[in-house]
Amino acid sequence: MEKNFIYKYSGNEIIDEFVKNIQRQATSKSNFIEWVEYNEFKNISFVAEGGFSTVYSATWNNGFIVDWNIVEPKRCGKIRVALKRLNNSKDITKEFSNEVIISIIRIYS
Repeated sequence: MEKNFIYKYSGNEIIDEFVKNIQRQATSKSNFIEWVEYNEFKNISFVAEGGFSTVYSATWNNGFIVDWNIVEPKRCGKIRVALKRLNNSKDITKEFSNEVIISIIRIYS
């Protein structure tokens, strides 16, 4: 995979480093992640609450990247997504990001 990264900063050093590391390790376009600002989501509605997060349904107006071979990446357009609001997310630790990496690996394996 070509390593042209699209990256917006979250403002949290641990989250930013986590996203950069996933981008560096991405072997295909389907396992690339990016930081998406909350204001890019519309029609947000509550779905459920669990042990460590609250789940919402939302519309991501721009959607994920489908064409990387241009200066401004082409996106898929409007798409329904699930959002998770992590409890105590202001206190995210390196250990927590390692757990998320393990979860992502399980999803793509």
